[in-house]
Amino acid sequence: MMKIMGKAGVGVFPVTAVIRQEVQNMYRVETIAKIPGATERFYALSVERKIKHPAVLVISDVARKKLQYR
Repeated sequence: MMKIMGKAGVGVFPVTAVIRQEVQNMYRVETIAKIPGATERFYALSVERKIKHPAVLVISDVARKKLQYR
């Protein structure tokens, strides 16, 4: 509901920094403020205790580097 109100120009909604540009383009909305000190956390869940699959390892490593301290 918040997203619809924000798109209609009658509300605001939070968006993570990682997808901010995509959301702005898709819904034709603008950033009105950034919240200093706000943090984002991303989790990858696995049934294995340690990631072994080479492709999953690469994806995990790249995501960790790109999503850190944006």
